[in-house]
Amino acid sequence: MIEELNVVPEYNSTNPVVRWVFNRRLKITGDWLFSSRDSVLLDVGCGSGELLNHLKDLRLSFKKVYAIDTIPEVERLNGKFDGCEFLRQDITSTKFHSEQFDAVTCLDVLEHIPQIDTALSEIYRLLKSGGRLIISAPTENFLYKLGRFFLKGTFSSETAPVAGKHFYNSEIVFQKTVENGFKLLDNRNLLCLFRLGLFIKE
Repeated sequence: MIEELNVVPEYNSTNPVVRWVFNRRLKITGDWLFSSRDSVLLDVGCGSGELLNHLKDLRLSFKKVYAIDTIPEVERLNGKFDGCEFLRQDITSTKFHSEQFDAVTCLDVLEHIPQIDTALSEIYRLLKSGGRLIISAPTENFLYKLGRFFLKGTFSSETAPVAGKHFYNSEIVFQKTVENGFKLLDNRNLLCLFRLGLFIKE
């Protein structure tokens, strides 16, 4: 991870609850991922590489890992993680081959994309049959918004520091994911603030 990118400062928050929630997302994702020397992983919205850093600590083994984000600085992460290539790409239209990936992770990304169906259709194209998709999204319930107010001084996702507008909550993100051809295998709620889902492309 490159500290100066600071895309998601919550991982190092002084608030222990915030730190626990964000790092718990990484642990659940690591537990769900199928690790294999023959598998290829794509991390969508990789930010400063927090998930990949966690996977490295777990010693999960992949044939190849790709990580994409729309922030210009993302390619500065190349060389920081063995076997991982960082690219500046938009998930609504990537340059990858169809059925290139065994697993795709997409943590707190889809709620920021107005064209969510386009993004999910692209992820479906990229995944092999039987491939896994792991997503997380904020609930945007009263408790979540209250927490954002106390931490960032605003109820708005759009005007909060180091944030972007949330077009959808977790319920709609999960509904859209199923509508785009994925089957939900498992899901977890984190303190009613975030929902994580493990999906499969049938």
